[in-house]
Amino acid sequence: MDTAEECGLDGAWLAEMHFTPDRSVLSSPITIASSIATRTKRLRIGMAVYVLPLNNPLRIAEEVATVDQC
Repeated sequence: MDTAEECGLDGAWLAEMHFTPDRSVLSSPITIASSIATRTKRLRIGMAVYVLPLNNPLRIAEEVATVDQC
């Protein structure tokens, strides 16, 4: 993401993926989003896919709101 920001990209979209070994597996996009938020200055981070049946929707909303304050 550091390189993406240096190259002038505006945003990054993260997707939660499970059980797909031939693709990039990201089981907790909110954790990666918080790391990106601490390392970059202007890169916007979005959640493209969050598997709600595997998570508590209220918990997701709270976590996303917390990362949004970074």
